[in-house]
Amino acid sequence: STPKAKFPHPADTKSETASRLLPMLHWVHQQWHVKEGYVYALTDGSFLGAYRNGGLIPGDDDLDMFLFLKDGETRMSWAADRQKALPDGWRIDDDTDSHKTQSKKRFAPNRGHMMLIGDNGTRVDIEITTREKYELSRLAPMCRCRFEPHVAICFEGATQFLAMAYGPSWRTPGALHTSREELLWHFQKKAAPPAN
Repeated sequence: STPKAKFPHPADTKSETASRLLPMLHWVHQQWHVKEGYVYALTDGSFLGAYRNGGLIPGDDDLDMFLFLKDGETRMSWAADRQKALPDGWRIDDDTDSHKTQSKKRFAPNRGHMMLIGDNGTRVDIEITTREKYELSRLAPMCRCRFEPHVAICFEGATQFLAMAYGPSWRTPGALHTSREELLWHFQKKAAPPAN
């Protein structure tokens, strides 16, 4: 979404929930992405909101993102290192077991679900994955997208995915959230054929 794009369904920037969530997104972007070099991308309702509303969908109560670990990290080592620099009252919880129970999946140590919990209980749901799992070099380009009043990282070409997933209804309120797996697999480029 471009900085000057017009959104017929404006983002929530004024509710109590927005006043807690949006500073968390700004902190994650500045600290983990800009300062520490982690690659992340919005997903689920946050992804839909970035392209449909230019930010937080009114009524949404969390933020959703992927975060790609650096080589050799596990989700637990990443969380322990990040915990040290969090603002007062914030914490990172490993939510992998509840996701594993729901989906019956077994997660490797370098993948899983974490939650960044703010001092007021506000949360950012983070799917931790590895660069190897999705080969960042093969993913569609990422771009800065508007997430009023800040920016975030999204996949380019999102409107094609959203139209494919929902049809033209994705532009109107009420569309369901995207599946994280569908999102990553859609934006994974086809591998180049092997050289002879």
